[in-house]
Amino acid sequence: MRLPSAVAGWLWLAMATPACAGTEPAVAVPQASPASAAPASCVEQARAAGNTPRRNEPKGPQEALPSVVLTVNGVDLVAEVADDPRKRAAGLMFRDDLTPDSGMVFVYPNSRPRSFWMRNTCLPLTIAYLDPAGTIVSLADMDPLVEQGVPSAGPAQYALEMSRGWFARKGVSVGDLVVGLPPASAH
Repeated sequence: MRLPSAVAGWLWLAMATPACAGTEPAVAVPQASPASAAPASCVEQARAAGNTPRRNEPKGPQEALPSVVLTVNGVDLVAEVADDPRKRAAGLMFRDDLTPDSGMVFVYPNSRPRSFWMRNTCLPLTIAYLDPAGTIVSLADMDPLVEQGVPSAGPAQYALEMSRGWFARKGVSVGDLVVGLPPASAH
């Protein structure tokens, strides 16, 4: 019979530790093996959740995209610009963190109802859907690795993802205007 390494190590330590007269024997605490440790990166977390790569789906985070400075309610933020189908599809997948006051703006060629999911996305986010003028039409929290779509409350030409709670902490709500958005996407 082969014992797991953590158990075998504990047994060896218990047998090898001499008991001194008048004292209790030393008690060894089994150490967690690296295989039982929680996944460290988002790529590992997505795989552990059973998400296998689909055709043409990224296998890791996309390179940092060009960014713009946006302003809402007098607060500046830096947003990477995802303005084509490939960049939008990869979005914030497999990212392990976001710097404070940063996120991603998704730019579309037209305004219509939108829906986002969190496939292979490990960061808890809040999404703001924006109309062509930059007015926030809806806000929604999104849970990591959940593949159920989070729809906009109406037509949207932009979507802005930030760390969960960012909009609430900055006093931003539906109806507020985001200034500095890039022009509509060509595709």
